[in-house]
Amino acid sequence: MRYLASVMPLFWLAALSGAGTSDTEPVGRVEIKAVVSSTKEIEVPAEAPGKLVAVEVRDGDLVQGDDFLAQIDDRQAQVNKLRAEIQLKAARKQAANDIPEIYAAASKAVAEAELKESKRANSKVKGTIPQVTIRRQELSVEEARLLKEKNRMDREVAEMNADVHEADVQAALEEISRCRVKSPLDGVVVELIREEGEWVQAGETIMRILRMDVLRVEGLMDSSKFDPKEIEGKQVRVSAQLARGRSMEFNGTVVFVDPVLRARGKYLIRAEVQNKQEDGAWILKPGMEAKVIVGVR
Repeated sequence: MRYLASVMPLFWLAALSGAGTSDTEPVGRVEIKAVVSSTKEIEVPAEAPGKLVAVEVRDGDLVQGDDFLAQIDDRQAQVNKLRAEIQLKAARKQAANDIPEIYAAASKAVAEAELKESKRANSKVKGTIPQVTIRRQELSVEEARLLKEKNRMDREVAEMNADVHEADVQAALEEISRCRVKSPLDGVVVELIREEGEWVQAGETIMRILRMDVLRVEGLMDSSKFDPKEIEGKQVRVSAQLARGRSMEFNGTVVFVDPVLRARGKYLIRAEVQNKQEDGAWILKPGMEAKVIVGVR
């Protein structure tokens, strides 16, 4: 069942707004009753298919953004990573091997020297070296040149293969990362849908997390106190009653003013409030009643 703390019926707001401000309040300051609700509820999905081999949280656990929540079986992804790393290592070694190019260059130099000597001999005494030999030596020079070019191209291909295998390694790492389920925000786990040992498909919801670091406070403002345009974007103070008669104040900002008037000439205002922690627990909680103090200069 979805967590319903963020839902606030209008009739509830109307009931809470019954106690307005007294005539003795300073001009430009109004205190209204309001209700705390959540700004966001996230369904945390599985990003990869597989078996849930570990679930590290339970309902009610507090989590922070990027906290580790659950692990999907990543054995195949680890094998893919190992294979890609080996292929990358081999490709880099092949790309770094310049021995074939050095040999081809040396062969070409020898062939050119032999051809040069043969032509010099014929220039002194015509016919010393048969023409067929000259042609074979010219062919050897060309073969050596082509071999050198081929070896150069082979190294370029090996470098490109190394880039491909490096991309394969990154893809495997990304696959491994998708198997690690992390919290997208600071909040509290409100519903654990999948348990350890269950199979999940990519996109299926594993758990729901309610945002707790920033909460929403909504109440009804009497239009006779302030016009809606006077409230937009204003800073407010939110006072909440805690256990054993304690109270605490929080800072907030009005993020929405409903331009439509409701019953008895009131309009909805919504503020976002930075929550606080005490002994590792969030103080403000969705569903709490609070007072919003609005001041306009």
